[in-house]
Amino acid sequence: MIANSKVLKVGKVFQKSARAFSTGYNVVQVDFKEIQNQDKSLFAKFEEAYGDNGVGAMVVNNIPSFPEKRKQLLPYAQRLASLDRKTLETMETPEYFYSVGWSHGREKFRGKPDMLKGSYYGCPLVDRFKMILADGEETYFENKWPKPGVIDGFEESFKDLGKFINSVGIEVGKNLDKYIKAR
Repeated sequence: MIANSKVLKVGKVFQKSARAFSTGYNVVQVDFKEIQNQDKSLFAKFEEAYGDNGVGAMVVNNIPSFPEKRKQLLPYAQRLASLDRKTLETMETPEYFYSVGWSHGREKFRGKPDMLKGSYYGCPLVDRFKMILADGEETYFENKWPKPGVIDGFEESFKDLGKFINSVGIEVGKNLDKYIKAR
């Protein structure tokens, strides 16, 4: 229970930071119902967000099911980060430049290994996916999930929230396509 309350506190800090960013930089905010309507009423908001003077970001509020799906996944973050080093190393992928699975201290911040955070990278839509490297080479990567029994439910929650976020992005994209075609 303590771990869950810590994770929820971190989530609230993140929410406050996101709100501060969105209000401090005049990020355009829309309600999810507006996105679902798929009409031209959003054109002015897209222009404000993505036009010449926009900040290049838009916040979608009041997305049904998002808070529940987020709360389902967040407790796994604490459990994952609390695993012993040996177990975490089984989820690292140096062959993928640590861009899949667990990563801690592999990314640099101001030229030094960033030891203040851990990251877990995965593709929620498919377990095997193509990536294009900096030199243009195409390669296939595979998600690196915890072994069965280590953190049961993490993979399912990760995929559930990721697929849901993707579906919201698709709805935004459909509206954005209409805006671009109209211009």
